[in-house]
Amino acid sequence: MIKPLDYPGTFAEWYQNVERPRLEAITPEQRMLNDYSHTYGAVDDCIRCYDCEVLVTNGWKELCNA
Repeated sequence: MIKPLDYPGTFAEWYQNVERPRLEAITPEQRMLNDYSHTYGAVDDCIRCYDCEVLVTNGWKELCNA
């Protein structure tokens, strides 16, 4: 997770004010849909999505972009 360059504050401020509320707003149903949109497997000695390379532990945060 990288802070956008145009955000004027620090990473901690961005996380508390932008990213954390976004993650908390994801419903359990949407988390499942997000996670199931990925195709997981071994990539670079980690379990990642073959298409977007998101880690299996973070798959619930966003839909696969492939």
